[in-house]
Amino acid sequence: MNDLNRVETTLCALTVGVAYEWSENHVLAHGLSGQRNPIAFALDHLLSHPNRINARLVTLLIAKELPRLKVCTEKESWDVANDAISYWYDSKCPDCKGRGVIDFEQHQCQTCSGTGKKPRPRHKATNECVAIIEGALEWMEAQLQKRLRS
Repeated sequence: MNDLNRVETTLCALTVGVAYEWSENHVLAHGLSGQRNPIAFALDHLLSHPNRINARLVTLLIAKELPRLKVCTEKESWDVANDAISYWYDSKCPDCKGRGVIDFEQHQCQTCSGTGKKPRPRHKATNECVAIIEGALEWMEAQLQKRLRS
């Protein structure tokens, strides 16, 4: 089974629902794609099944990866991962609630300059961690696009 099939089968398996309804192929594909890119796998699982355990798993995987990538020290890694996940998971501007405008007259939100997103984290390590998260998801999307083309 090639990598593209694994990713596609994994995403199909995630939409099925509960693990006991999965076929053996789905479980195998799920595990193999997790070996290939565990952060993207965990993020995708968090998006399809949002709960505290999945959020903790994503944070743990990212915190483990940060010192290896020399983004921060082991001591800082858990805090940096938590900050990055909380930014990524809810990146809407707190003032305009993601709309980009603040009132009936459609005045542009000053906090986000009309983008609807909260400002990027100021801490360099947190910013790099957000980039790692976005990169993992882009990898997963690229795998799916390759599969759709073939």
